[in-house]
Amino acid sequence: MSTSRPVLQAVTGEALALQAVEGGSVGSLRQEVGNALGVSAKKVVLLDGELLLEDGQAVTPDAEGRPITVLVRTIGLREELEQLARSWCVPKNSSDDSWQVFKGLLGEPDVKEAEGIAIAEFEYLECTQVESNLDRGRIVYDLSTGRLKNIYTDT
Repeated sequence: MSTSRPVLQAVTGEALALQAVEGGSVGSLRQEVGNALGVSAKKVVLLDGELLLEDGQAVTPDAEGRPITVLVRTIGLREELEQLARSWCVPKNSSDDSWQVFKGLLGEPDVKEAEGIAIAEFEYLECTQVESNLDRGRIVYDLSTGRLKNIYTDT
């Protein structure tokens, strides 16, 4: 016999009109929550207590009766990728021999639904005390976890 767990919005504590079926797929639950809230499933983050639930996992029983908590990321994908690229660039510091200056994203992010990733290219200046060169980088972002997978550069 399968049981279910309540699903609550994290900010308001309001119960959603759906239940997380124990043993069911987290990915399916993410899609259901997205549909119920009218947002893309990619923006939905599911938590079991303080643990981030991944799409490949199954919803597990909870002896304490805790609900699955829902967060919805409101920042846009482009803004999030831009912030990641900016934070990757090393600012000028008196002890550094080189540093990077973020210039901007090149076009819109390429969302690859089947692979669950988004890719964005960006330009930055690679600087030293003597010269600076315009270089390109590429961000690979995991849509299911909302986390950076990798940054690649031409250098």
